[in-house]
Amino acid sequence: MKYAILAIASMLYSFSCRAQKDSVLINELYNGTRSEAIAKARTVLLDKFIEKDLRHVKVVKDYLTGMQDEHYLTLYPQELLLLSYWTHEYEDVLSFVKEAVPGNGALPGEIAVTADSRKTTPIPPKADYLAIRLAEQTRQDTDSLVAGIRRTSHTNEEKDFLALFLQYLVSTAYGPANNEQQSLNDGADALLNRYPSGSYNTFTRQYIRVRYAPADNGYAISLHSGKFLFTGNLRDYYTHPTLAGLSIDFFDRKWIYQLDLICGFNKSKKDMPVGSAIWPGGSKATSGDVHLAAGRYLVSNRVAAIAPYAGIGIFGLDGNYNVNTHPEYKGTGIKTTISGVLGVFADLKLKTAAAASYFTNSPGMMQTTFLRFSYGYIATPLKNNFVDYSGAVHRITVGIGIKGSSKKRVY
Repeated sequence: MKYAILAIASMLYSFSCRAQKDSVLINELYNGTRSEAIAKARTVLLDKFIEKDLRHVKVVKDYLTGMQDEHYLTLYPQELLLLSYWTHEYEDVLSFVKEAVPGNGALPGEIAVTADSRKTTPIPPKADYLAIRLAEQTRQDTDSLVAGIRRTSHTNEEKDFLALFLQYLVSTAYGPANNEQQSLNDGADALLNRYPSGSYNTFTRQYIRVRYAPADNGYAISLHSGKFLFTGNLRDYYTHPTLAGLSIDFFDRKWIYQLDLICGFNKSKKDMPVGSAIWPGGSKATSGDVHLAAGRYLVSNRVAAIAPYAGIGIFGLDGNYNVNTHPEYKGTGIKTTISGVLGVFADLKLKTAAAASYFTNSPGMMQTTFLRFSYGYIATPLKNNFVDYSGAVHRITVGIGIKGSSKKRVY
């Protein structure tokens, strides 16, 4: 009996000492203005977390949450949730998720203060390293934290969701990379398939499982090269020009509008009369093709896009000479005149990714790099005052480009 009394007294003394130490710690924190007390408490919380003194981490966390009201924000949602994982307060995490309403206030995991329907916007805490260190240490110790979740008495669904949500919280601290988001999507799909009517499915679909795709409107710029292919007796007079060009596209849903600028370089094959002079064979020539065109996608998916197009512009081919030095050659080549174009292009999509903005930290655009194969038939009168040309002009190009568009959420 005597030993039992001593054991009970020892336990009571231990609890009393702990309570006194906790009380002293709290009394030391509240010294000065409320803002100063919050800043000091966050500093102590960070120190205790670094020391792995998780009992006092919980004490200071509870102290800070008790100070939070409509005027002061003491812990950001992500900080509070990560701390709850470290202090094994999983019920707080699950309660937070169940009470979360999509689009109401700051998203879980965001390190931001978002104004909601309240009249007063709470004052955020002063900038410090608490969130950064929490995210860094949690990322390093994720496996051990998940192992701790697995040892609890929670249901399998709760354990699986807690593990997935922990991965989500860590990834959002840095802005998830494409591979991290894919891992989250895979984990979310597995959870949704395993528990088709689970309690956390709505939250998982709304926040964790996210995939974006390019919207149906935007722009594209491409550089291309290729050949004008001449037929008829036109090919007897000229070599096939080598092309260099630039295309600027604007697309809206299934329609595409294009400005195409092309310059070609070739030579004459044989002597041609120019009035009383002769333009000798082997002379350099320059051709130009400028068109405005419109097309409609017949195929457009993640791999490829195919669209026929038609347009109007100008086409011509001139001798490449100095008109001041050789005025006698004026009038060589194919007279520049209005022309039409009919054709088709096919884009082979190489990579689609979010493009980070230079002015914000969030990716606001989706960019797709692509290879473009294009064919066009140029309908133009082959006019020359001294030579009777016949034949047709075909244009074949291969290019590389980049397409930019706003992003839309697929799921």
